[in-house]
Amino acid sequence: MNKFIKLLSRCLLAGIGIGVSVYAFKKYFSHEHTEDDIFEEDDFDLDNDLQPVKEREYVSLKRDESL
Repeated sequence: MNKFIKLLSRCLLAGIGIGVSVYAFKKYFSHEHTEDDIFEEDDFDLDNDLQPVKEREYVSLKRDESL
């Protein structure tokens, strides 16, 4: 039983170490876009890009008693 606990704890520590290493690599050494880059790439004006709505369909919220 004691050997099993040692083996399990070593596997858990190795998994935690690998997980922390992958997280640190992705966070600090990856050259992907960050949150700041996302806002810098917005080169559109939402107010000017939207087309006016010509006709809207409204749905009644009252319950139909015939059903």
